[in-house]
Amino acid sequence: MVVFDVGGKEIKVPIHSDLTDIAGLMTEEEIQTAVEEVREKFSGRVAGFCNEKPAEYELEVYPYRGNRVILGDKLVGNYMDYLPPESIKYYERSYGRYGARRYLNVAVIHRYALLFPQHRVALILEGWRLKDVPNGKKHLEDLGYTFAHRIESNYSDRWNFTNRLELFKALRKSKNTDVRAIDRRTTQILDLLTENLSEEPLSYTFGVFAYSTRKAEDYPVIVFENKVNPIKKAVEVPVGWRNNKLEEIGKGLAMTKAIGLTSKVQTKNGIKHIPMVDFSRDCRRPENVLKQLNMPGILVVSGHSYHFYGFELMEEKEWKVYTESLKDNFRFGAYGVCEHWPDLQLKQGFSMLRITPCRTRLFQPCYMETFTPDRTGTDEDTKTEKRGEPLISIAA
Repeated sequence: MVVFDVGGKEIKVPIHSDLTDIAGLMTEEEIQTAVEEVREKFSGRVAGFCNEKPAEYELEVYPYRGNRVILGDKLVGNYMDYLPPESIKYYERSYGRYGARRYLNVAVIHRYALLFPQHRVALILEGWRLKDVPNGKKHLEDLGYTFAHRIESNYSDRWNFTNRLELFKALRKSKNTDVRAIDRRTTQILDLLTENLSEEPLSYTFGVFAYSTRKAEDYPVIVFENKVNPIKKAVEVPVGWRNNKLEEIGKGLAMTKAIGLTSKVQTKNGIKHIPMVDFSRDCRRPENVLKQLNMPGILVVSGHSYHFYGFELMEEKEWKVYTESLKDNFRFGAYGVCEHWPDLQLKQGFSMLRITPCRTRLFQPCYMETFTPDRTGTDEDTKTEKRGEPLISIAA
């Protein structure tokens, strides 16, 4: 379970925060490669001050929380050597000689930046220290990083809402071609559908939309949809151009808007629909619903709930019957399908699920597993293929 600190309020989001973190999803080998390439540029010592005395600091680069890299420094020597004698005597009187030494034996560190290698974004934390490193910013630019800045009122280097928002802003607004607005977890979902749909897709239709929210100012992470989120723009994209077109749509897109994949798929036999499911945010066992549906597809974790994309394309009439059936709470349980979702999809004439983050959903949907049903309708042979390593590469 992850807890967001938003304006002094704690908001719990328990759905696989490790997979849906917008910071990225990287293997150990990839993050280590990123650390080593930064260390090649940042090594040795830099001059500075400690308690107004000249001091030296050792540059440090190390992995942080599995998908980030810390760039900073650490004081060389003992912190007590930089304290005035009267301060040392005060601590010795208070804690004893050895107690004072243990109390004052602290590491003095600076964190210049949080680096996000998958996105090539550097969130600057202590820019005044980075300026003391010769060619510090140029080294990061040479590695392809663009810069985002922690807002002045945010003094925390925790991975909190405001720092997440700064990263998200950089992804949407950066003109650096190394910085991608569309995460590779999005393209992985589309690749899996393209490879497995029952008919070859010729084009997908994507929708740009803004969540309808309640108390969005107070709760910028968790909001509730009680009506249709109207699509601001629908774009039909040939399958072969999908990644480039999504990137074009995502770059410069307002942070309040997300991109969704609609159920409409153009095939050589006309328009068909992908069967979709938006699970309740209280659902913790989506496989129970999938066993009832008894159709192959992929399960995606959205950060707020689960999504399902079926592989067997449907005619429009069949899709309407299927979507209507999702309203059967007796069949699926109170904590199965999202209560309002089926009616909203029927009202707009197609299903749609979010495939990118937005300001009120700072989670990146991520493929979780492939579901293979038992065609006899029993549970014994139902299988799920767990996700493997994330389909991402630092160099790409």
